[in-house]
Amino acid sequence: MFELTGELDYMVPHMIAILTSKWVGDYLQPHSVYSLSQALLGHPFYDYNEPPKTLFTHTLAELIPPPHTMKQITLVTSNGRTTLAVLRDRLALLHRRGLTDAGLMLVSTERWLRGYITQTELEYALGRLEGVDGEMECFLEGGAEGRSGEDLSVFVDRTPIMLGKDTPMEVVAEVFGKVGCRYVCIVEDGKGVGVVIKKRFLMFMEEMVEG
Repeated sequence: MFELTGELDYMVPHMIAILTSKWVGDYLQPHSVYSLSQALLGHPFYDYNEPPKTLFTHTLAELIPPPHTMKQITLVTSNGRTTLAVLRDRLALLHRRGLTDAGLMLVSTERWLRGYITQTELEYALGRLEGVDGEMECFLEGGAEGRSGEDLSVFVDRTPIMLGKDTPMEVVAEVFGKVGCRYVCIVEDGKGVGVVIKKRFLMFMEEMVEG
């Protein structure tokens, strides 16, 4: 106000009005308008500065998806190879689940975790192969040199963030809040047993706060 008018007459009244509105707003709703709008729009925003007090009593095992869901989002491959038709079927399953930020957890025949590919990356990769025969072999872990097929390893996260299923939820909150990752793979003795996306984690946190 001083820079606009060069006078101090209206500075104090405006300061009082701004401070009063701030105090009233904090009294009625402690959360900011930005945080409320993020929650209303369903954006995966997590404020690690306000973790629930009962966070330390839970473990990551509580967020392991049910068996029928794990069957849909787990892709068992032999040496990282599969067919284009299988990938198309799995993408269709992800679309039917209605989540845009899900993905497929890649495991070997021994269930060792080999990587993770998000739904958006898989959709883009298969979009480039539209019209190609479904029997074509796809390489998800590289090694396509000199072989007939398509190398899709560039779309696969070969080093996803992995946490044991007995990891305290407090550590999980730090990973999502500070690292800013979109998903965490859950392992047990190196074998993939589940995956939790950020939206699912935020839903769990909201349930804890409301409960």
